[in-house]
Amino acid sequence: MPGQAQKAVTDAYGVPYTRFVQAVAPLAYDPEVIEAKPRETRLMREQMQRRRALRNLSRARGAQDPLRHARTS
Repeated sequence: MPGQAQKAVTDAYGVPYTRFVQAVAPLAYDPEVIEAKPRETRLMREQMQRRRALRNLSRARGAQDPLRHARTS
């Protein structure tokens, strides 16, 4: 508000909040940050494939699927 002293609101690190927001907001539009998302989803997909392969291996050996039999009630 005009004519009023701006109170310095700080985040957890003691950085003035307005400056913190000004520093972080451009990251949402940064092409490198936007490009990082497909990589994350690819890593998660590879992790899921690895888990599925391990689960199928153990099932082939005759072991119960621990994830499927975790909640029986």
